[in-house]
Amino acid sequence: MRLAELTVERGGACADPALAALDALDCLRVAVTVYDSAERLIYANAHYNYLFRALPPHGQLIGQTYAELVALELARGEIVPDCATKDYIAKRRAQLHARDYAPVDIALFGGRTVEIKTRRTKDGGWIAIWTDATQARAFVERVQKRLTKSESEAKKQAMYLADLTRRLDEASSEADSAKTTLLRTMSHELKTPLNAILGFADLMQNAAARLKPAQIADYSALIHAAGGNLLRLINQILDLTKMAAGRFPINPIALPVSTLFHDAMEASAVRVCEKHLTLAIEACADDAVIEADEGAAIGMVRNLVENAVSFTQEGGTITLSAVRAGGKVRIRVADNGPGVAAGDLSRIVEPFEQASRGMTDKPQGAGLGLPLVKALAELHGGRLALESAPGKGFAATVELPAAS
Repeated sequence: MRLAELTVERGGACADPALAALDALDCLRVAVTVYDSAERLIYANAHYNYLFRALPPHGQLIGQTYAELVALELARGEIVPDCATKDYIAKRRAQLHARDYAPVDIALFGGRTVEIKTRRTKDGGWIAIWTDATQARAFVERVQKRLTKSESEAKKQAMYLADLTRRLDEASSEADSAKTTLLRTMSHELKTPLNAILGFADLMQNAAARLKPAQIADYSALIHAAGGNLLRLINQILDLTKMAAGRFPINPIALPVSTLFHDAMEASAVRVCEKHLTLAIEACADDAVIEADEGAAIGMVRNLVENAVSFTQEGGTITLSAVRAGGKVRIRVADNGPGVAAGDLSRIVEPFEQASRGMTDKPQGAGLGLPLVKALAELHGGRLALESAPGKGFAATVELPAAS
């Protein structure tokens, strides 16, 4: 403050090395202005004229009061006021007195936005930092629009899920204990991703101004992942329902199993890398070509590989193989994980059923992967066979019609 006052007293020029330090502020990419206790401008750096391009050079503004400067901004067409000139000037002065480095946005013509942060000095003056926040505010606005859209879609999904839960509740009154388990599992598996979507969306909507771009990106990724999990779960439920009602159409074509293997390996690549697993094709004969619906075949192989990736312990190995035996092709996915007790093998192919595969493993998903594979295989005239024992790994074999 004293350096700035001396600069004013000496007509804006000074050879004193200490005062020359003020010149360094001209290199900043933000504007810096200093006012005395009477609100008179006693210093402004060069960037002030970059923000307010229609104003006279900043050196000529020294000595003018804050109110005079605001009036000049209005007169030169720099500011988009939200009220009458007199009221706008009074509001800006009130903000200067009331704020203590809390940001205030000022709308400029041309769609630009300037953020002002002010702080009182010990001698009763003010220091103000002016930053061009146009791009930052535009980014936040785009994110808010996307979040609003995501929240609307999430609410629609919530309504759909509420209706689905209501229908299941009505059916449960006539169902056995197995359907009670289904309801309990669905309630948890459907609400968990939906709560994540709504929670992070609310956080980003209500605290957008305080979030950094990296935080917004992370929360958006979490919302996207939760939405993907929710959509996948709903699709699995709908597919099982359609198959149970005999309304799942299939269009069988010739499909090389090697292509299905490579697709599943690519889909699971991230999780395989995270768990340091080895996922490899052990054997795949050239004549291992099935006659099946493409979407259903892709879903079967992906589910088997994802199931193995979920339950194989870190550093484990998963092998894929396919051989032709007469009019059938046997597709096998095996891992060296903790395995499943023999008594659980028949149970885990039922919807929403899971079996523990080791003391440190947590259940993955809603328990629909293997039931879906079994239902799709049987729809094609094939079957699913499971082999496992505690400590002996787990192997799932799908037998499907071979292409002629």
